Amino acid sequence: PTQLPPSQDLQHSNSQDDGFHVVLSLQGYAYDAGLRVGDEILEIDDQSVVGVSLERVRELLTGVPGTKVKLSFKRPGIKEAQSIYVERNVVQFPNIPYAGILSNDPTLFTKTNVAAGSHDGIGYIRLRRFGKDAGVSMERALQSIQADTKKGLILDLRDNSGGELLSAVHIASLFLPNDSYLGSSEGKGAMYPNESYRSGKLDLTQYGYVSSDNFPKSRNSMSPNSGVDVKQVIDTEKTNIVILTNKRTASASEFLAGVFQDLDKGVIIGSDESTLGKGIGQREIGLPYGEGALKLTYHEFYTPSGRCVQRQFQEGIKKQDPQKKQNELEKVFYTTNGREVNNRKGIEVDYRVKPKSSILSSLLSSSGAYFSFATEFNSRHQWLSNGSADFTVDDKIYNDFRSFVIKEQKRGNLKLEESFDDKHQLEKIKKLAVDSKLQDSNLIQSSVANLEGKIVQDLLSDFDSCKDIIRNELEQNILAHQLPDSELIGRGLNSDELVKEAVRIIENTERYRELLGKTT
Repeated sequence: PTQLPPSQDLQHSNSQDDGFHVVLSLQGYAYDAGLRVGDEILEIDDQSVVGVSLERVRELLTGVPGTKVKLSFKRPGIKEAQSIYVERNVVQFPNIPYAGILSNDPTLFTKTNVAAGSHDGIGYIRLRRFGKDAGVSMERALQSIQADTKKGLILDLRDNSGGELLSAVHIASLFLPNDSYLGSSEGKGAMYPNESYRSGKLDLTQYGYVSSDNFPKSRNSMSPNSGVDVKQVIDTEKTNIVILTNKRTASASEFLAGVFQDLDKGVIIGSDESTLGKGIGQREIGLPYGEGALKLTYHEFYTPSGRCVQRQFQEGIKKQDPQKKQNELEKVFYTTNGREVNNRKGIEVDYRVKPKSSILSSLLSSSGAYFSFATEFNSRHQWLSNGSADFTVDDKIYNDFRSFVIKEQKRGNLKLEESFDDKHQLEKIKKLAVDSKLQDSNLIQSSVANLEGKIVQDLLSDFDSCKDIIRNELEQNILAHQLPDSELIGRGLNSDELVKEAVRIIENTERYRELLGKTT
């Protein structure tokens, strides 16, 4: 199977006789033009890309925004090559790839469907990044679902690595009364003085903007020359809020989560004990020559309670003033309701959920086994392109996938035994036994082979013990060839353990208030 790095849109296949396979097709760009995951790009503007380098493909695709590029591709299961024109544009990943109302019905995954059931009235928003327009995106998302979020709202910050601090302040302002204290930043030197942040009117000069002329606006955020006025949209006294985090929640995401936690406006739920702990701010300073810039780390974030988000590692304590840093770690701060929160440890969750995991599923994902099977499956089931809303992986498809994995393992394409042996020590032992011509060389090789076989056998047992995990991942990979990212996210919520726990807490107001330390 082909190795699929998560950050690339196109991937070259193993054979020099192949083109480039699409592993991601974004809504608003290539997806809208008709390109799908699994398609094999053969020509760009009538120039063959078979056997050429990835750099050359990028050169051919890149051009002036607004111009069009012709792509010729082959879709698995269809003999004839197809051609489409894609308009070049500056590609921006959406801040919010999905916003909708949770439903008990897994077939109702679109943003407009609101199904009856115990989850009706709970909104869900996935915030993927804090781009310059993230505040406006959040405002629009809240307005689109506000009428139906009577019970509560889930704000998903998992895997959000941060971005613009201004966007985090903007989003916090949508949930809080005007002029609420949100925290501060402290730096060194006169170039970037210490700052404090409050909800409502945002002074853009605080965040490095000269004016609001090029800053995104909305009807709720009318801007004078140097500011943005943001009005509260959600009343947290009437709406239960749950924030989802993990160890990859970082920077501006942590600042926002810290605001909710310190002011006791939302419960933090995570699969990890705490977030990353990257509480530092950076700004780019243009260089006098050329188009280069200097990225300067200039301050640390502090949440409303006064604690610092930036994690303090033991190595850092040894390099700096040991006693001072140790004292900082031992400081205890308090939320509005008197709950203790720790300093310099990221944002520690209020409630931890440990979803069941599968090592095998992770290996099948990183090795490309899911993708390869899904591509082949879609080539044999073209009907999926006409209607995939009610598609589910049944036992036959699941067992076919199991057989596919076992076959690929026997062919040597997967090598599951190397999952616990990334330094190839077992191969070295076998080679050493052969080269040294020891008397028990055959016994050593046999013992190593038995160990490898046992590792593979134990991993493959996940097909029985972790069936739901593997089935859900397989289903997502198959549907990724047909559906846009937003619809995949919506479908995946029905099997998301953190989302399920968030729903339970939102619906149990007594438990929700208990986690926030509310006594009345």
